[in-house]
Amino acid sequence: MMHARPDLVRNEARADFAPSTIGIEQQYHYLRAEGRAVGFGWQSQDLREEGACGDATDADATRGERIIRSKAEGVAVLMAEVARFPLSSLKPGPLNPAHPSAKSPASSR
Repeated sequence: MMHARPDLVRNEARADFAPSTIGIEQQYHYLRAEGRAVGFGWQSQDLREEGACGDATDADATRGERIIRSKAEGVAVLMAEVARFPLSSLKPGPLNPAHPSAKSPASSR
């Protein structure tokens, strides 16, 4: 945020928003909000009432730019992978037009 939209940063509100996941990780072996264990769906307000997680006092625009660039590059690679993935390698299923139960847009009217 400090890199992309510094005008929206409320410096006076920056704090260390330690998420509830820290306690979850101490109490459970596999249950996690993210990572290699068994994750569950969540929104930021589920982990911290303020809706923010992490130490915002340690943020800076330079690292923010690196994170944005890295994530954007990752999304670009993912999109290229999706584009070259052969849909023909998928087994027939309800969303695959070759599946007997699939309906064409015209027949679903």
